[in-house]
Amino acid sequence: MESHDIADFPRPVHHRIPNFKGSYLAGQSIRDLEVFAGTQEVKVDPDKPLEGVRFLALQWRKHAPAL
Repeated sequence: MESHDIADFPRPVHHRIPNFKGSYLAGQSIRDLEVFAGTQEVKVDPDKPLEGVRFLALQWRKHAPAL
């Protein structure tokens, strides 16, 4: 990811779930899943690449337990 310059902050991406360019929009695509619309609770880790999923869960008023 680093050598192809698709890694995003925080860098370096080693020893973590890597953040990448477009991760926010990729996370937002979860709204298109039927299972997301039908659930009341969403478990989302606090990693930066999952920020879009956490934001969407808040918008849809899903319960997102703190980890």
